[in-house]
Amino acid sequence: ARRALPRPEVTLSPALRSVTQLPPWFWTAGWAPVEAVAAVPGAVARARAEPVGLEFDPGDGSWGDGQVSCSGPGRPWRAGDADTDSPCRVTYRHTPAVDGKARWSARATIRWRISTVVAGAPGPVVDASTATVLPVVVVALHGLVTR
Repeated sequence: ARRALPRPEVTLSPALRSVTQLPPWFWTAGWAPVEAVAAVPGAVARARAEPVGLEFDPGDGSWGDGQVSCSGPGRPWRAGDADTDSPCRVTYRHTPAVDGKARWSARATIRWRISTVVAGAPGPVVDASTATVLPVVVVALHGLVTR
């Protein structure tokens, strides 16, 4: 039996629109093991894929701070949450305009660890990943002080 590993269903807060210097949170739904079983006469093979990490590449390349890794799925932002309540956040330092673009192409990746058991004996453990690309608009807010 074949089962496809799910791609990340990533949510950003604020949704797909960010402001420079204000770190949006990101998280993914569907963070659960995936199992598949195949049987032939005299043998059963089982595979279990366990999500082990969430990575977020903000897509801003050399203009940013690089990829962020989380050990879990993150958690949804709620009103009243402080900036530091989630390890799954990223700060955009610049708008895509510095690179001549209208948006950054962010990439969210779930890392998986797949273990197998064939005819009762442990098989190899392998790593895999699934990814989703998200278009993220980033704007800069400027203040004006008047006297």
